[in-house]
Amino acid sequence: MRLSNPQVSQDPENVAMIKDFFHKFVHNQKGHEFSALYNAFQEAGFGERFQTYRGAIKNIHADSGGLQIVTLGKTITDEIKEKIYLNQAKSADVGMCFDEIPVVLTSDRSDRNDVNQRYFDKENYKEMASKTGKNIRRQLEVFDEQESNCKPFAILQGNCYDTYMTWMDRLLSEVPEEWHERIGGIAMGAAALGTGPLEDVKRAVIASQISLRNKEGKLHLHILGVGSARRLLPYLIFCQNGLYDHIE
Repeated sequence: MRLSNPQVSQDPENVAMIKDFFHKFVHNQKGHEFSALYNAFQEAGFGERFQTYRGAIKNIHADSGGLQIVTLGKTITDEIKEKIYLNQAKSADVGMCFDEIPVVLTSDRSDRNDVNQRYFDKENYKEMASKTGKNIRRQLEVFDEQESNCKPFAILQGNCYDTYMTWMDRLLSEVPEEWHERIGGIAMGAAALGTGPLEDVKRAVIASQISLRNKEGKLHLHILGVGSARRLLPYLIFCQNGLYDHIE
């Protein structure tokens, strides 16, 4: 639909037509809502353009772009993080955090779904969890400085139930307790777990056990890196059998 195209987002007639489309989708699909997602690193201007669709879409999500930064061979610096946080504060309702990924590469590169060229960094994952928590704390500080209502999403990493839970505990220990309810939700990373059918089921079950809830008392889950119906199946089943109370 090219919603970010200036010729679309700046044309009142086009915007009205697209908003009408979204309203019809929601009306015809009970229990469904639609949000927009952009990459705050590579698509920094998209968030501002998406503002024209307010009222028709639920939220605007801004990915941190951390994976793209690394893929391009760049280093994630504090300066880059600050720039991303400012963009999220200005244009988004939800801002994905910068997570430290606990894997060791056995070569100089690894595709996101390649589990043969990396292994779980069990020795250092707790420290990486703490660094991720510090990133979220700074993210919230910037949101406060900008008087923004944007909510960070915590990305969790691990290799099993215990390591995911430890990651959550270490992450939250770096964020003031009174700010915990400001974390909008969680996203389960799979870099150190894998992406096969069994791993997808494990990740989906572990997500349901995370104690962190948003202000409404609900588990707000962002399904990270799932781009096919097959990989969505565990989440659909767990929605139907009541394991999840809310999913996005």
